[in-house]
Amino acid sequence: MEIRNAGFDTFGMVAALNAREAGRPYVPARLIPPFRVPGSSNWYFHAVLLADGVVHDYDFGNVASPTPLKEYIEKMFLPAEKVDDIKYKKNKIARYEISLYPVTEYLQAQKERRRVSEVAEVYETKLEVYYPELF
Repeated sequence: MEIRNAGFDTFGMVAALNAREAGRPYVPARLIPPFRVPGSSNWYFHAVLLADGVVHDYDFGNVASPTPLKEYIEKMFLPAEKVDDIKYKKNKIARYEISLYPVTEYLQAQKERRRVSEVAEVYETKLEVYYPELF
């Protein structure tokens, strides 16, 4: 799954709130990773593996853990105190777009230098349209 921000907030970037090692350093300092707490990060796009409704994202938190899609979206992109605020959700993530690609077809299209949109199962669809139950 590819995630993009088609809106104008955060300059059109995907604004993650629980990105791996993007926060302040641990105190006392650690000798082995992770060295920083999860924190905010902005990306032009973000790609994750979505399989059977479960997201696999190595940039989510500091411990890789499969997470159901709804929980992932809420923890990765929304502050905990705003999870139930529908107006905030719509302003923050309703304009995020997702594209879903079957992995083998996507890789083959890349190899053949074809447009990946040709193999997309869902292409540049607003999160609000793809997952209306979230809103």
